Amino acid sequence: MAIKFSKFVINSNGNDVIDITEKVKAAILKYGVYDALINIHAPFSSSSIGVFEYTPDTVEEFLNFSKKLIKTKNHHHIKSLIVGNSATVPFIGGEFELDRFQRILLLDFDDKKRARSVIIQIIY
Repeated sequence: MAIKFSKFVINSNGNDVIDITEKVKAAILKYGVYDALINIHAPFSSSSIGVFEYTPDTVEEFLNFSKKLIKTKNHHHIKSLIVGNSATVPFIGGEFELDRFQRILLLDFDDKKRARSVIIQIIY
């Protein structure tokens, strides 16, 4: 078993959901790895990594739901705690094992623009 590491930065506008699937895939393929277990991590207390349906309706419903559910001063930290900072996804034959509409997403719950690091561990 071997482990490779990659890291990139995404600029967020705050209260943002950003599809990072292709950027993560490119980071894996640069190592020539086509079969692996991939862990994607956002090392911040106000952002998360999620794997879910990425359509305008779903994203809007999620953001509205989370805003109604959590109405505290530190809402961005609590949202991140609920969603989680990491996701693990199988990568087989050079493709993620995801449903048709699923994507790997960076969720930034902060109210301000930020540069967010994304850390990828490729385990194969």
